[in-house]
Amino acid sequence: MTRKQTFTGLYAVLTATLTMSGSVAAEQTGRARPSVKIASAKSVVSTVTEQEKLLRDYYRRATILVQNDDYKGLADLLEGVATSDWTATDANGESHPIVQQLQLLRSDTVLHPANVGQYAYTVKKISFHGDTAYVDAVQKKTTIEVDTEGKYGTKGKKHRITSLEPTRDTWVKLLGKWKLRNSRSFRMLVEVDGKAR
Repeated sequence: MTRKQTFTGLYAVLTATLTMSGSVAAEQTGRARPSVKIASAKSVVSTVTEQEKLLRDYYRRATILVQNDDYKGLADLLEGVATSDWTATDANGESHPIVQQLQLLRSDTVLHPANVGQYAYTVKKISFHGDTAYVDAVQKKTTIEVDTEGKYGTKGKKHRITSLEPTRDTWVKLLGKWKLRNSRSFRMLVEVDGKAR
């Protein structure tokens, strides 16, 4: 299989891909029989790997943009890969349309915390199901914050706050290109000075 061929998902591994050569007319006249070529499992797997690389590259670029506090660049990246009906679904089940998300990222009201010490978006698993792909990941952010309210103990003390947010993105293949249709966040886990809260 070549990179130009459409990836047909795990179904292709089970049924194999048939490449037919020869015309229907030739088959009907009996002058030539179409030859059947079965794609090897190795070639299907390499296609999966190529698709996975494309998706992983998106997350790599998005992470770099966030680490560099470039939210307008992140908006441009999202707009380039998202479907027109893309939504972000938060842990409470509320949906936010792409227009709202892009406006927020491009506005001056978006939070750009100077106290972010580390940010990482780790892809845990990518699964393909035909023309749909699911990307399970964990977004990790670490900040150093001054506890002005005594929320975590002594007022005025600095704490290392780490948030771990599991996410699942749904991608669909449209006209041969992977497009992001939905981004879902799940319940965030918070650690304060290394201890779960």
